[in-house]
Amino acid sequence: MTSKERSRRGLAEERRKRAALLPPNAECEVCGTTDPMVLNASDVTHILCADDFAIANGKEPVEEHHVGGRSRDPRIVPISPNRHRRLTALGLQRPPGGGRISELMRGMADICNDLADEIDQEMLGGGNTQGG
Repeated sequence: MTSKERSRRGLAEERRKRAALLPPNAECEVCGTTDPMVLNASDVTHILCADDFAIANGKEPVEEHHVGGRSRDPRIVPISPNRHRRLTALGLQRPPGGGRISELMRGMADICNDLADEIDQEMLGGGNTQGG
């Protein structure tokens, strides 16, 4: 099994765990995203994705993502809270011990793959299941 396959399986398992914390068919009240990775489960009567939660709390929907992992590389990129949750979860699925350059490259690949998945969803008419 490749590291990409291992990460995707781990991410799917994390989605299942988070979905169990939410009511059935949960979606963001503002944008309609249904991805459990980005929905806040702290208040199941008022469900918002991380992006809309930030906006509702008067914050900019932008977070700093450590592309190569916080402990390995200082490089950061500004991304949406929704994307940050997905990318952080992906990064945590990787086994420790990769080199600094390889982890930076994997982090950049994760960003590209997440963007491609979002575009696929939009092009296939799947709606806004992942959000920005």
